[in-house]
Amino acid sequence: MSIGQFICTIGYSFTMRALLDRLGTRGILALVAASMGIFVVFSILMAAARTFPVPVYDIIDLEFAWTGGQAGLIMETWGSLVVAQELYVTYLDFGYLVGYGMMAFWLLALGARLVKKNEKFVKAAMIFMIVSMASPVCDIIENVNLIPMMHAFPSTPLDVNAVVASLFASIKFGVLFMSIGVFAVEVIFAIATRRRK
Repeated sequence: MSIGQFICTIGYSFTMRALLDRLGTRGILALVAASMGIFVVFSILMAAARTFPVPVYDIIDLEFAWTGGQAGLIMETWGSLVVAQELYVTYLDFGYLVGYGMMAFWLLALGARLVKKNEKFVKAAMIFMIVSMASPVCDIIENVNLIPMMHAFPSTPLDVNAVVASLFASIKFGVLFMSIGVFAVEVIFAIATRRRK
C-alpha cells in the first residue's frame, strides 16, 4: 500500500466517514445551505462594488497575465479608478472563496451520502472532498499575489507575482471544475441506482 492510499484509508475510516455519518443528510444539506448563503452574500457584495465598467480586460485576464508586463498593460487599460475597484473586489474575494470552497466540499459530501451503498464511489468522494479544498487555498495564494500587483500601479508589477498568481489560478479552476464533474457523476450514479430499483 502506498503512502497516499494509507492516508486516504485512514481518513476514510476514522474521520470523513464518521463525520458524514454523524451529520447525516439533513446536517450536510444545512451546511450546503449555509455555505451557499456566504457565497451569495459575497457575490452580491462583489457585484455591487463594481460601479465602474471594466474596459477591454476582465479580472480573469489579470489572473492569467503570467508576466508583469502584461499585467501592467491590463491595469493601464483599466485606469486608476478601475484598479482601485478591482483591488477592493479582490479583498472581498477572501469571503467569496470561503463560500464556494465550503459549498464544493459539502456538495461532494452530499454526493457521498447519495452513493453511500457503493463503497468505491464513497471512497472516491472522500478523496475529492479533501482535494476540493485546494481550490480556495490556491485562490488565497492567487489573491496574495494580485494585491501587490494592483498596489504597484502605475508601476509595472513584478513578474514573480504575475507568474504565481496565474499558476495558482490555473490550479484553482482545474480543481473547481474537477469537483463539479465529480459531483455531477455522483448525482447521475445516485439517480441511475434509484431507477434500477
